[in-house]
Amino acid sequence: MTDSTPILVKRWRVNQRYLHLPVKNGSEKIVFHICQNGRMVREFEIELARGEPPDWWAFYDLADWMGAELDLLAVQGELEDAAVSWLAQHIRESDELLDAADLYREPLRPQFHFTTRRGWNNDPNGMVFFEGNWHLFYQHNPFGIRWGNMHWGHAISRDLVHWQELPVALYQRSLSDMAFSGGGLVDWKNTSGTQTGDRPPLVIAFTSTGRGECLAYSNDGGMSFTEFAENPVIRHQGRDPKIIWYEPQQKWVMIVYEEVDQERGYAIYDSRDLKQWNRLSFLPGYFECPELFDLPVEGRPDQVYWVVYGSLWEKSRSACAIGSFDGAHFTPIHENHYSHYGPHFYAAQIFSDAPNRRRIMIGWLAGPHYPGMPFSQGMSVPLELSLRETTQGLRLCYYPVQELDALREGAMNIQETSAAHANILLTEVSKHTELLDIRLVLFAPEDHSASLNVRGYPIHYHATTGELSFAGSRARLEPGQNRLELRVLVDRSVTEVFANRGEAAFSAMTFFEPGQVIRLEGNAWVKEMEIHRLRSIW
Repeated sequence: MTDSTPILVKRWRVNQRYLHLPVKNGSEKIVFHICQNGRMVREFEIELARGEPPDWWAFYDLADWMGAELDLLAVQGELEDAAVSWLAQHIRESDELLDAADLYREPLRPQFHFTTRRGWNNDPNGMVFFEGNWHLFYQHNPFGIRWGNMHWGHAISRDLVHWQELPVALYQRSLSDMAFSGGGLVDWKNTSGTQTGDRPPLVIAFTSTGRGECLAYSNDGGMSFTEFAENPVIRHQGRDPKIIWYEPQQKWVMIVYEEVDQERGYAIYDSRDLKQWNRLSFLPGYFECPELFDLPVEGRPDQVYWVVYGSLWEKSRSACAIGSFDGAHFTPIHENHYSHYGPHFYAAQIFSDAPNRRRIMIGWLAGPHYPGMPFSQGMSVPLELSLRETTQGLRLCYYPVQELDALREGAMNIQETSAAHANILLTEVSKHTELLDIRLVLFAPEDHSASLNVRGYPIHYHATTGELSFAGSRARLEPGQNRLELRVLVDRSVTEVFANRGEAAFSAMTFFEPGQVIRLEGNAWVKEMEIHRLRSIW
């Protein structure tokens, strides 16, 4: 096959929901078109198995074409006649996913962190609470374990803990017009005029790589979306629109990454109807996936600040500024500072319209591939954000949402004991339990250091300098403090660490060697230790 000669691989009438394609990781990519009546309705590329056992099976939902006749055409890439014949026999349909019995039970599948069923995910998108459902959309490649074919995947939860994956919410129009990241909102006042029934429309904003910033609305609670007729609503060199309702001026505000005259940063726009947008200001130095929200100081509900959250890229993949916002301009009260310390935490977003004005964030676990798995990447646990006054000034803090406590079973407690005595329990529990929630209050010894080794990944604290390190990243706490409070969530292949109730937070993909245990190292004094086993969310 040459790049200019399409080959018909399969023609069929759709009678079953899913089309399954065999994937061989690392093989040459083939570009396919799905066509109906000679018109392309989908385009994607895939590392295809051909005449060999696949590494895994990708699936594509064909519910929209039930009963229709479709053609699958290979339009680009090298595909020999023998491979075409083999694919015609092995590309298959079914009403169930292949290997469904293994789903969520794979050897490296995290058990209380969200991961997509098959394929790749990156940025969380469109996060919004509506009618009792927490909606988590995300950048998704259904056809590979590497970045590409950017769709919007979709999952919902009633409790922020257990997730149900739904059909793809947004499809790429073509390989040159993908659906990149953005935010979600509820248009309670129907300012867009898109409401057709009794329910307010759910709206998502996304970047069309071929057009610009676009919006789509749903009148069925997020189960299907229709693009705005006015798309694109903004044309510029940028991406990742996040829209909020600015109550004091009864208008919508968009914060969006933009590149202007070789300068990177966040632009701020406003609108009354989500369709016509006016550019108001620009915050230089930022990179991708912006957030803008207000938050009271912990313990001072009347003292409210605005937060710009995002990335400084070369300096920090997670940074924030705290200040004031007047609907057009953000004014920081101090320089940007490091926020979440990763190393595998990026492109984080908060849920819009969360009850009780909660600020709940999820970040992309932007790390290595899970070896031999049919999925790649994942999400952090949902994190409750707070603003706290510290000796180093106001700090944005991250802590697991209280809803995660529902996964706990059993409780083991020790108080006022040595590290050696605490290790008897730690070692025994970690030998026999995979999923753990550990809370520790430690006092560093005279040499001013303490370590908790999590199955080969040490969490090390040096009290004199205030440095806390984990998985290659370092945070700075208040120096000269002997006391350290740790919360450690240990999942299969993921560990998250929270120090001093979230003043420093880490998320890392962690691949443990067999037989590794959790233990304290050194002579730290254990003021308190509480251990819970956790159940799988699957």
